[in-house]
Amino acid sequence: MRENHFQEQAHQEIDQIFRSLFPKYGMTIREEQLRLCHQMLSALWNGQIALCDAAVGVGKTYAYLTASLLFRKYSGVLKQPIRAVLRKLKGKVSVPILRVWKDSQRVIREFKGHKNAVLFAAGSCWEGMDFPGDMVSSLIIVRLPFPVPDPVREAERERYQSLQEYIRQIVVPDMQLKLRQGFGRAIRTENDTCVVSILDSRAARGGRYHEAVLEALPRCRMTEDIGDVERFIRERKGIDYYM
Repeated sequence: MRENHFQEQAHQEIDQIFRSLFPKYGMTIREEQLRLCHQMLSALWNGQIALCDAAVGVGKTYAYLTASLLFRKYSGVLKQPIRAVLRKLKGKVSVPILRVWKDSQRVIREFKGHKNAVLFAAGSCWEGMDFPGDMVSSLIIVRLPFPVPDPVREAERERYQSLQEYIRQIVVPDMQLKLRQGFGRAIRTENDTCVVSILDSRAARGGRYHEAVLEALPRCRMTEDIGDVERFIRERKGIDYYM
């Protein structure tokens, strides 16, 4: 409840800044700019990735900066670490960006046909999808793949004496299985090279499921330093791979 209170205050301050403060200095109220700022703040607060498409002249820079500053201000009250990256892209993105939605097989074929592309995919692509060879250079897992509650799982949970036991015996092993399947989309053979990034803080050192994640994955080089990732990519993949 306390966290929700601070988040609500941050969103209220966005409206105050863009509707009252900025107009005093001659800035126009832009509803699209307001929506963008609210969307960025929600993504930062919930540890999500936000892909925002805004037209020229909307005021993207002020929206990004305001969301970041308010997140810093109010999450700092909660003493939470800030792990976020904001990137403003100018012009058109030269790399094709695809997403799996309804016609998944067609999109997968299109992705394989590109020499360089970005694919946004849900957990359904972790099974039955084959990316042979050294096709995937970077695999980003936003959240640990815990199962979604449903009536069958709720009924199964009643067989256990406590919620903790149910999580330990059923939920965590299910997550580990799906995580191994997702990891396998990138690393198929001994010659494959890929950076697998798990953004869920629960998987980090000291996180609740850190040991469970280590148990699920094969032995590999691990780091929390982005500099190590850059050096690894430069060592293993030349510029020709991406060009």
